[in-house]
Amino acid sequence: MYDNFIRLGALQEERMSKKRVPESSGNYYVLYSSIIAPADGIYDLLTGDIKPNLLFVNQQKTIPDIKTVVLKKGANPIVLLYDNACETYLVVRKSGVPRPERKDVSMSWYGDEGVLPFDYSSGNNNSGLFAFESAPGLRALTFAAYGKPNVWVNGIQNEIVTGKKQSDGLTNYNVNLKNPESAGAQVVINIEYQPGYCGAAAIPRFIEQKCNEGTFNLGDWSKNDGLKAYSGGAWYRKTIQLTSSELKNRLEFDLGDLVSSAEVIVNGKSCGVRLSPPWKFDITSFAKPGENKIEVLIYNTIANNYTTVPTMYLGTIKSGLIGPVKIRMFTRD
Repeated sequence: MYDNFIRLGALQEERMSKKRVPESSGNYYVLYSSIIAPADGIYDLLTGDIKPNLLFVNQQKTIPDIKTVVLKKGANPIVLLYDNACETYLVVRKSGVPRPERKDVSMSWYGDEGVLPFDYSSGNNNSGLFAFESAPGLRALTFAAYGKPNVWVNGIQNEIVTGKKQSDGLTNYNVNLKNPESAGAQVVINIEYQPGYCGAAAIPRFIEQKCNEGTFNLGDWSKNDGLKAYSGGAWYRKTIQLTSSELKNRLEFDLGDLVSSAEVIVNGKSCGVRLSPPWKFDITSFAKPGENKIEVLIYNTIANNYTTVPTMYLGTIKSGLIGPVKIRMFTRD
């Protein structure tokens, strides 16, 4: 990720890349926000190669290339004016706070406890609701948030255990469900925002779901909120009964449609792996009279994981065992 989070102007293709160009409606850009300071003091002001033409902090005009800025505790209004299309940044930091080691696929500001937040809401947005359908078998949630959360799962409020808190206020939380769910559960998180961290900024990292075995209908698992960004494998298991007369036939296990690879295991023995259709397996020699345990291991692609990072290579995220699943019987020659 580029550090330049201020991006002004229209995008134009140029020699297999893109650049910012003036827009037809004008080429002056005025940005307004507030800087949330933890205390009165002097703070470092960092800018990209392109600096604002005009800079106002607390209604006071400031030299654009100044290196420090005086702030009061709480919200400090800031106004920036740029007179051209550009990509740049402007960051205010606590002096003397060490910079963290840069993480892959992130701005250098990510995880930097010295950076002060911008609050564009002017304090009018104090809380928010976040809702999603969990993966099957949910038993616990772990997440970090800027603010005080409450969590409901299928309408039942659950106790929250507070963990480590960073100097910038980011706090770890853990929720153990009172009643672990077999199927996907409706999770609702209400957060009383910490100033400067409203909306999606309140939960800057992924929400970790801890799950037991669960139930899931055949179909595209990427349509489940809790599985949309999951790239990996999933087991489908079912026990069926077969009679001796049925076993006189040749048995073909047809998975219908799936993404993107499958291994079928019958009674603990692998019947093979398929990487492309047709998704059919001969299970005649693996079946037995009575109870038969059938397991199907499906892997999807990396595309689902790519939904969490900026990339131009995102493919289809369709995943899982789509079906219909059938066992066909053919008379032996």
